[in-house]
Amino acid sequence: MLPKNTLRKGLIEKHVKIFHGPYHNLDHINLPQFTETANIGDVNEDLGLDGFNKDNTTIIYNTNENGELPEEFKDYNVEIDESIAEPLGYRKKTHT
Repeated sequence: MLPKNTLRKGLIEKHVKIFHGPYHNLDHINLPQFTETANIGDVNEDLGLDGFNKDNTTIIYNTNENGELPEEFKDYNVEIDESIAEPLGYRKKTHT
């Protein structure tokens, strides 16, 4: 654990080495090289999240001050839950 005072900077400079880029020169201690990320494709497509579908999407929260939805969301199911924006302690009485 590092102290939270001026000794912290000296300890970090002495013991922490930062290598910019994906490669380092510490092969002699068998530290593996950092590699590029693998191309795994689009996670959204793999999970079936290709976009909003009007049949299975419901709007439950709206941050617009006047309460109106944007024109592109007029055809979606709307079930606004007014309690979402309330603070957690607001709903429950905490004193007598």
